Amino acid sequence: MRKLLFLLLISCLGYCGYAQTAASYGFSAFSGTYSSISGSGTLVGGFGTCDDCNQAGISIGFNFVYCGTTYTQLSACTNGWLSLANSSAINWTNDLTDLAAIGSGVGVLMPYWEDLEGWSAIPSSCYYQTTGSSPNRIFTFEWKDMGTYAGCTSSCSASFQVKLYEGSNVIDFIYNNSSYYARSATVGISNSTSDYQTLPDVSSSPTPSSSTFTSSISTSPAVSQVYRWSNQCSGTPTPGTVSATVLAGCASFTSVLSLVGASIGMGIGYQWQSSPNGIAWTNIPGATSATYTATVTANTYYRCILSCSYSGLSATTPYLELFLNTPPAAIAGPGVVCIGSTPTYTDVTPGGSWTSSLIFVATIGSGTGTLNALSAGATILTYTLPTGCYTTMPVTVVTAPSPIAGSSTVCVGSTTLYTDGIGGGTWTSSNPLFATIGSSTGLVTGVAP
Repeated sequence: MRKLLFLLLISCLGYCGYAQTAASYGFSAFSGTYSSISGSGTLVGGFGTCDDCNQAGISIGFNFVYCGTTYTQLSACTNGWLSLANSSAINWTNDLTDLAAIGSGVGVLMPYWEDLEGWSAIPSSCYYQTTGSSPNRIFTFEWKDMGTYAGCTSSCSASFQVKLYEGSNVIDFIYNNSSYYARSATVGISNSTSDYQTLPDVSSSPTPSSSTFTSSISTSPAVSQVYRWSNQCSGTPTPGTVSATVLAGCASFTSVLSLVGASIGMGIGYQWQSSPNGIAWTNIPGATSATYTATVTANTYYRCILSCSYSGLSATTPYLELFLNTPPAAIAGPGVVCIGSTPTYTDVTPGGSWTSSLIFVATIGSGTGTLNALSAGATILTYTLPTGCYTTMPVTVVTAPSPIAGSSTVCVGSTTLYTDGIGGGTWTSSNPLFATIGSSTGLVTGVAP
């Protein structure tokens, strides 16, 4: 049979949950126990005598999470792979081009991707079943005694299983017999053509690669060999560093803290801590996720402790200090000035600079605080410190009053009225011992010579 190759251009799969990728999954290899489910599982019809067949819509029996996506069913192919994305493909050529054709490579589990087929003479068969009870159920798919196309049939065959574990979301590949006839097999997991892990060989302790897609395995896994893929944490977590959306403020502010370069995976626990001095640390109640929104009311240090529940080991990030800067004092100076006047404004907090919001109303010397009132109107003076903290003051510029109209002399005991053409002002006497004046009336009373 001449087989065709399919070419499908795809884009890289985006963010999966909290930085979950197939390449980030942990891997381990160990010897286990292979138990066939041929006596208890559901037989996949037609697989025992089929070259390139696919069975879609197989129920997993529980929610299985892979790369942050939840799956409840999958499809299986005689060519030794499962598709969590339920792809109906039958691709046999184990390379990136054909991986793209299997649902864009999303959620493809490849315990033994090779050009396999079922042979009645062996005989070949495939089964699946879900065992156990919630929340610890296990889904198993088994390829039993599959032959290799145009290769060995009755004298050698391949038996292997994939197990999916509820809750932990662990993936196991388990192998049986040592009579595989492989020409160029692939063993690994993927979530796109650029996000995968494949094994370079089927030894007892291979090192998976996320940069080289291996499709040249020609040897057999050992009997009861288990390859485990898991996003569970292990060992001592890598703490990474703390980043913040806001580092400083001039009043109480909020800042979102997050981790950069930290370990990921199921089983990682988080505990954020705060300190007023970077020495004495206190756990922040409820701050137990990968991010924390801090409300800063004083200079405060923050850090996060990462713990792996499976290993019992933990690590702590370096601290990050968030600053609450002190605003300057209130501005001192007149709130109303006349056109043409040049009052000076001051602030007891040194080191700042001055600005005026409407420079056609009034300008102010950046370093001197001397105002130059230009036209009637209202402006806002701002005094800003190098920290960015500032204070403001509204200033109104008005037209100067006209010359006062009235007699230059008044007799003791008598009164006389003084006026100004502008109106609305307030009257004062520089020496009320000699003459007083009504503040709103302008009526002067002579008191003494």
